[in-house]
Amino acid sequence: MERLELEVNLRENVGKSGARKLRAAGVVPAVVYGGGKDSLALSVDERALGAVLRRGTNQIIDLKGGDGFKGRLVLLKEYQRDPLSRRVMHCDFYEVDTKQKIDVQVPVLVIGKSKGVEQQGGVLDVVQREVAVKCLPLAIPDSLTIDVSELDIGDALHISDLVLPEGVELMTDPEQTLVHVAAPRIEEEPEVDEEAEALEGVAVEGEAPAEGEAKPDAKGEAKPDAKGDAKPEAKGGAKPEGSAGD
Repeated sequence: MERLELEVNLRENVGKSGARKLRAAGVVPAVVYGGGKDSLALSVDERALGAVLRRGTNQIIDLKGGDGFKGRLVLLKEYQRDPLSRRVMHCDFYEVDTKQKIDVQVPVLVIGKSKGVEQQGGVLDVVQREVAVKCLPLAIPDSLTIDVSELDIGDALHISDLVLPEGVELMTDPEQTLVHVAAPRIEEEPEVDEEAEALEGVAVEGEAPAEGEAKPDAKGEAKPDAKGDAKPEAKGGAKPEGSAGD
């Protein structure tokens, strides 16, 4: 594994106001601990730290600095980002002993094109994207690879299928599924209500007809409805000639 170098400075002002001033100047507050030594407050250039982060968090870093700071061999243990700006706000370095094994998380890279995906329309589901291993600090692998080329629909690979470099011990349960190919998801068509479909376009009983349409009478026969059309006789019929009141 390649060792990276990172310039740091001792930090005297450890209060919140001092941290804000550092960030305003493009410097990230940091701390280093471990190795049986007292922790130290540090500061590191934001751009230099960003270059290290782009290489991954499993890199061994050789911290260098002046002002009485003795170099330390560390891992970037943790860092915090601002949720809006995504700038690194703080980071923790952990000093390691090159002769003592440590537990670390190593990313898993999926390679190849699954037959179940390319030829059968399946969906590749990566269940685990990193695994825990134990090894010497200088033997930490950058990543572990798994080839999915031969997977058909329904096939899976487990963590035990990973090929580990010499001196690297797996700490995650080997029986856990690492990746599998699922059947394609079929969207169900909405059910059609045949009765509602058959009644579609049929007037609902009691619904007023559109203007100009004929209204059915009690016997079901249509009568004109437009203005000026004939109206039915008044109840009782026409008055007889010669009746009173003429």
